Amino acid sequence: MEQLTSLYKKNKFLHHAYALEGERHVVLEELKNFFEKTLEYSIQANPDYHEKDYETLGIDEARELGKLELKKSFSNSRKVFVLLIGEITREAQNALLKMFEEPNAGTHFFVILRSFESLLPTLRSRMQYIQCTGVYSNEVGGVGQDFLNSSLKDRFSIVNDIAESKDKNEAEKLLNSIEAVLSKEIGRKNYSKEIVFALDELALARDYLRDRSPSIKMILEHVSGILPHLGA
Repeated sequence: MEQLTSLYKKNKFLHHAYALEGERHVVLEELKNFFEKTLEYSIQANPDYHEKDYETLGIDEARELGKLELKKSFSNSRKVFVLLIGEITREAQNALLKMFEEPNAGTHFFVILRSFESLLPTLRSRMQYIQCTGVYSNEVGGVGQDFLNSSLKDRFSIVNDIAESKDKNEAEKLLNSIEAVLSKEIGRKNYSKEIVFALDELALARDYLRDRSPSIKMILEHVSGILPHLGA
């Protein structure tokens, strides 16, 4: 979020559409802080502030956003849309693209998502990309570290809990947390082939999770088996 704050303080300009990549609810709290303290834009009881969490943003939801975007501002000030997106269909992306190509003055979209690369190139070209570093809390990072320290049996136990809940968000949070820990190892110049291979496999696993009906258990069990053991 420092990048967004720095850009705004430098030129006092707010782009019409931002893509903020990171863990959704952590980024959201930082974004709200930016609105209140840097932008001095109150979000409390503000009819021009729209925040919605979508597990999947489809064409119907995108069309509803288009109708809201066309409505006049209540305060003749900024209209702000914050969209927390788990997955987004191609049709919905094309609908957003039309809005971003001809934005209404004073309207700003902040799209919080896990991967900027998951968007269509045409949509990415209409947005300003903000990579939110340091979005992993100690708790989230701890999950990844604990998983890497665990035996294969204990890893499978964690995987079973997530698979039974059928929660793709939890599965992806685990992958992100593991990736954060392994990336730190790379930062310490630990370029072992095992860690580099594991990072590649984590990226593939995230892609498979975004399929329409992924086997969460199969994906996470595969990851469990190929990950290095970092415990003592």
